[in-house]
Amino acid sequence: MALSKPLISVIMPAYNAEVYIKEAITSILNQTYPHFELLICDDGSTDKTIEIIEDFKDPRIFLFKNEINLGNLKTTNFLFSKCKGDFITIQDADDYSHLNRFEFLLNAFKEDPSLGMVGSNYSAISFNGEELFCGNLPLANDEISAISNKEVIPMLYASVMVKKSVFDAVKPFPVFFNRKGYADFDWMSRIQEKTKVKNLKVVLYVYRKHPFSFTSKKSNVKFKDTYHELIVQMHSRRLASQEDCFESNNLVQIRKMISNIYLRRAIQKYWDKKEEANVLFYKSFLAFPFNYKMIKTFLYTLRKR
Repeated sequence: MALSKPLISVIMPAYNAEVYIKEAITSILNQTYPHFELLICDDGSTDKTIEIIEDFKDPRIFLFKNEINLGNLKTTNFLFSKCKGDFITIQDADDYSHLNRFEFLLNAFKEDPSLGMVGSNYSAISFNGEELFCGNLPLANDEISAISNKEVIPMLYASVMVKKSVFDAVKPFPVFFNRKGYADFDWMSRIQEKTKVKNLKVVLYVYRKHPFSFTSKKSNVKFKDTYHELIVQMHSRRLASQEDCFESNNLVQIRKMISNIYLRRAIQKYWDKKEEANVLFYKSFLAFPFNYKMIKTFLYTLRKR
């Protein structure tokens, strides 16, 4: 089948997804809007993920294989580099889309050409398909922007569709987030800084919360409890035309920012929960031992005891 414009590039990183990937792929192939390429990269799976993908005989599917597991960030960035479409969107290998998802998202771009990224509301289900809750994301650009100044951007990464021209101006995930997670929030934030965005009220994406997902399992990522706040602070830095330390991978400045996040929390806890404050002072020290402000504040609290 000859593809016509606009072409959508759909990326799907996959790792040991044999239980759910058939449903994920089928939900894309059956979209009411058929003009897309589905770019799948298997990230060194040890189960039957590749065999299941190869069972599909659709010319719109393009399969790539990592010989070893490189992680979601590197796999996603590789898939981004292969996109040829006018629009880029995501389909996680353990989730699925409603069949009119692409049609609704494209219509939003047609109705408002100034939009650069459009997402939708979503429903969350358990690993066995039981519905847990539905998202209630803000819809308008102004509301999304206002929230992004205080919290991580209120959009679901896997639900969004982005103009390729906007993506090209933002670039892929920064290497800082490799094997850490959270890159999706930073990526969407950087897009939102450059263009008008929107969430559709309708639920178009189904997000699976299960015990094997990255966000559900315990992580040994250092200082991960500061990452949401760190992303918001970097968003503010970019808006003020200051260095994007994620993009430059300025680890010294990032560790200093993390140290100050823990320091602020320690000060908040000091007056009524001194033991918890001491833990936060220690985390501040671990993040950046040369933080003069942290050392000075901690010594001051010792004198007051």
